[in-house]
Amino acid sequence: MKKWKWFIELPATWVGRRFGHIGARRVLFSLLLLGLALLFQAQNILAQGGPELELTKTAYQAEVESGQPFEYVFNYRCASITEDCLDAVITDPLPPEVEFIPGSLTTTPHIASASYDPGPHTVTWTFANPLPAGSTGILKFQVRFPPGAIPGTTATNTATFSASNAADVTSPPVTTTVTGAFEMYAEKTGGPAIIGFPTVFDLSVRSPDDQGGVDFTAVTLTDYLPDDATFIDAQGNQCAGNVPPGAGDPECWVYDDTVSPRTVTWYNLPDVQVGADMTRQITLQYDADPGATQTNVMEATGTPEGCDDPANLPAYCNGQTERTLTDDLIIGIEQPYPEGASSKSATSPSSYDGAEALPGENITYQVGFSNTGYENLTNVVVTDTIPAEVILQSFTIGPASDPGNGVNGYYQVDGAAWIALPGNPYSADATIDATTLDLQGGSRITQLRWELGAVAIGGDWSSTVIAQMDPAITPVDPAATFDNCTGFTADQAITDSACATVSIIDERAIPRPGKTANAGTVLPLEYVDFTVSVRNESAAHLPLDNPVLADLLPAEFDYVAGSAAILSKPAGAPDPNFEVIPNYHGTGRTLLRWTWQDRSGGGCDSASIEGTCGVDASYSFQPGETAQITFTAQVKDRTPPGTVVNEAIIVDWTGPTDPDNPGSSDSRQILLCEPPDQYQDTHDLDDDGNTAELSCLAAESIEIGVYLAMDSEKWVRGSIDCSTYTADPACEPDDFNKLGLTTPGGIIDWKVETINNSNVPVTDIEFIDISPYIGDTGVIDLSPRLSQWRPNLQSEVVDFSGVITYTVFYSTSANPCRPELVPSGPPGCEAPMWSTTLPQDPTSVQSIKVSFCNFDANGNKLDCLRLAPGDTLTFAWRTVAPNGAPGDASCSTPLDDSFDPAANPDCQIAWNSFGFKAVEFRDRDEDGVNDPGHLKLLPSEPIRVGVRVAPKQPINLGDYVWLDVAGIQDDGIQQPEEQQAPWGVNGVRVELWDDLGLVMYDYRYTGPDHNGNPGYYLFPDLAPGNYRLRFFPPAGYTVVPANQGGDDALDSDGETQGTDPEYGVYYETTTVTLSPTITEDLTWDFGMYLPTDYSDAPFDNAVDFYPTSAVALDNAGLNPADAARHVLRNDLRLGATVDDELDEGSFEGGFGFDGSSIRGWQPIHASDMLVVPDLDSGWLVLTVGVGRPIEGLKLRTVAYAY
Repeated sequence: MKKWKWFIELPATWVGRRFGHIGARRVLFSLLLLGLALLFQAQNILAQGGPELELTKTAYQAEVESGQPFEYVFNYRCASITEDCLDAVITDPLPPEVEFIPGSLTTTPHIASASYDPGPHTVTWTFANPLPAGSTGILKFQVRFPPGAIPGTTATNTATFSASNAADVTSPPVTTTVTGAFEMYAEKTGGPAIIGFPTVFDLSVRSPDDQGGVDFTAVTLTDYLPDDATFIDAQGNQCAGNVPPGAGDPECWVYDDTVSPRTVTWYNLPDVQVGADMTRQITLQYDADPGATQTNVMEATGTPEGCDDPANLPAYCNGQTERTLTDDLIIGIEQPYPEGASSKSATSPSSYDGAEALPGENITYQVGFSNTGYENLTNVVVTDTIPAEVILQSFTIGPASDPGNGVNGYYQVDGAAWIALPGNPYSADATIDATTLDLQGGSRITQLRWELGAVAIGGDWSSTVIAQMDPAITPVDPAATFDNCTGFTADQAITDSACATVSIIDERAIPRPGKTANAGTVLPLEYVDFTVSVRNESAAHLPLDNPVLADLLPAEFDYVAGSAAILSKPAGAPDPNFEVIPNYHGTGRTLLRWTWQDRSGGGCDSASIEGTCGVDASYSFQPGETAQITFTAQVKDRTPPGTVVNEAIIVDWTGPTDPDNPGSSDSRQILLCEPPDQYQDTHDLDDDGNTAELSCLAAESIEIGVYLAMDSEKWVRGSIDCSTYTADPACEPDDFNKLGLTTPGGIIDWKVETINNSNVPVTDIEFIDISPYIGDTGVIDLSPRLSQWRPNLQSEVVDFSGVITYTVFYSTSANPCRPELVPSGPPGCEAPMWSTTLPQDPTSVQSIKVSFCNFDANGNKLDCLRLAPGDTLTFAWRTVAPNGAPGDASCSTPLDDSFDPAANPDCQIAWNSFGFKAVEFRDRDEDGVNDPGHLKLLPSEPIRVGVRVAPKQPINLGDYVWLDVAGIQDDGIQQPEEQQAPWGVNGVRVELWDDLGLVMYDYRYTGPDHNGNPGYYLFPDLAPGNYRLRFFPPAGYTVVPANQGGDDALDSDGETQGTDPEYGVYYETTTVTLSPTITEDLTWDFGMYLPTDYSDAPFDNAVDFYPTSAVALDNAGLNPADAARHVLRNDLRLGATVDDELDEGSFEGGFGFDGSSIRGWQPIHASDMLVVPDLDSGWLVLTVGVGRPIEGLKLRTVAYAY
């Protein structure tokens, strides 16, 4: 049966009293040994098969209006210390109450495909296989309740995350509830009413928008007619017999003139849906001015959807099953008035940007007039002035639409008197050839006139006028313009005019690029298909000779090799020379260039990595000819969200102008673009050295969406790895691997890497690493890690990432509570008591937390690192394998991490893993503070890494630092008790130097050996030579005399005192000589003690013999080790094996207990502790002094050791 030693911690103010005054108060502690065993043995954790999947689903709005999009956010992670997640898939069968919003589905770099299938109404994400352990990310898509969904409707949704080697997990249900109100309203519009004319009025039931409302059902629409208005008609059919219809009959209306006011009512109308309107029209007429204000009232009565049960009315029903909506309109009454409008337009075959024409080219004008008033117009005369820049060719003449009277036409020559057309009046449409008209000695027709006569209300008229641009005009650049205007007069003293402007152009080419894409919003690593084109517009006259089309891809895109293809080209046109030039002119961007020019003699870029260049591809694009090309680009990984603009550019041509020398070209012969479609060749895309060329571009905008994902990895490097993976035996970064190899006492370096694979920054990053120990589990994945030995920490955590913000915390707990990673604690965890200071004994550290934040004195976060997309955090620390680590020859074959643990069961491995967390950094308001709505990644844990132990390598040097207080204190000789577990001292720095004291080779901190015995160190695998050791006693310890007792294996070897500027006082050994024949020397020990007075035990012969002097006992022939035992009972002592100091210290300085004698405890004094050995009973009886309180009593147990 294992024995336990009990420690009862008492308040110092209570214990620090003379024990001789103890009286008769008895305190009874009832402690079940089974319960104590549970407190001090490892928690029994069920091994889990395969990786651990986790999926949370969030709808950030628990309540949402119908029709309003809301977002489902999925946090996923694959956490495992042993394997990746295989065939991982997330499926989300959407509840029937919601609609999926196309285009809202996001991905991460972990996703191979994402889809929505409307059949089963399911969203599916399929992960790239495998999904690495330690992966975590966020996925999103949007849904909405259909417009008009009834408030109170709920949608409950869960999603499932599955993998072939892991148990499926289903996200907790997320319930979203519709909120809203009845929002419909009535609106009456129309008028003014013109006396004597019918006026149409609209009666509408309107929904303000498609969000948050409720449908209006069983609607009846009623219009209350003003008394002075005459009812003319209503929209739709009048009900049979002018009586209301039955249920299910078609919609119809009833006019009721038996009531006052009279009404028109529509029945069996369709429901009015949220986001839609319903309008019906009524026609009224006023035959005289009523002389009073006219008000027209409408009323719509119906039932808001969901309000049809009077016994169960939701709040939005306002306690009613029906609602009546009303609106009124004050009708303006006006007398009839005359009004007319003129119109004029122009076009020609050469028109491209407005009305344009060549000299000698015909321009077609449309001259128009309409009666827009409420009186018939009489004696309407339309005139059209012919500009001096054109020569009239023809015009049409004919009657107006109503009443269709014959039209008289006239023309004017050189501004002289009007000349009547010979065919007047024209009662049918006719075309007049102006070239056949009698100019009566003049030179040209300067004006036309059409006498329309009467034109009824609503009547209109038009004429087509064709004029030739004067061939004698010489175009200029910029183009000259002129106006052609028309107007009318009538007897009613009204008039109006209109003009058309024409530009005078020369023959020209019109080069235009085109650019389209098949995507609106994409994510990093997704693909976009672009189509680019070059076209000489059909309105051109000249060919576009030998153009060059270019696309300088934005830095956010990578060209997909081999994706470029010709979609279409003019018949007979060759394929262009094609080049793909990375990092064009140092821009970091890829240039795609298609050249329809002769490159057979050179001119191709030697940096091109794809395409065919070096052929004669000359071609002239005739007016109307187009070539189209498609290619695919991939959005670069971690491209930040935002708008990216991609441009296609025509950068060069050889005719009709020379873009390289515009001063020597006729600029009238080409129509280039104006801003924003104008391009200046600042990047010299045609590589001709000219960056001032002006041409045309076509732009396409692509939206880059947001995604959040991180990956992490753990690495290890043992001492043997440093000569395994690289030629240099020194330890290098490339020596890190997944299953390291070291020797007993050999170094083990652990490295953590995590990369931000998001396209947004992340912040509030934290890592927790729990060092291997027998019985350990993962940090997040609580499966057993199956470590078979424990390494000892030797250094602080070191950052390899550069100068960044981070804080390191240390804990001696092997199972610290870690709610930031494991919300459950996990069960059985203990308070970690994190400290930012590395303990004096680094080997006592079992857990490390790294937070990439700064903290104030109270532990509050001040500011945190913002890890940019694509950036990596790397940090590491050093441990050593303990003395006696279980080295085995099977661990060394093979040396690298292809080693198979399952095939070598005799090789004992220490496994390590870590967990991490992070959140999105979102600062849309640009205040430098993370916005409240930022996303949070699920904590995750990558696959464990391990380290093996090879057999001891020659030559080894060690070995032990002890507390010299048993027997005669400070005698410099290891007593048998001092060679046992409690007396070794951990945390003592030992340095290995060359014999001259010039070079420090290595260092160790003493720590537990493989069996848990404290105080050991080892320098393994040394080269033959002369060395010295330096021991650095911790503060407060006194060094014992060296070389006592004549036995090198039991003495202390620190001889010469020195001072190190960083670590303080040390004691150096004499020369240690190691040779090929001396493969191991473990005799280099170091003794210390704590100067504490143990000599004030009371002397009371009446009860027992309490000698206070070890010298007195020795002189009496008794055991000096019995000195200073504060014996309360035969089995209850203070400092049971501690000797009496020889300084005969006073009572007032008493009660010192040797510190650090209990494995894993900090030094402690007798005023804090009593020791009870060999307690086999479940009961402990403690007798204390009368009247002395025992508040603050604590019990602890450790295995019996001495």
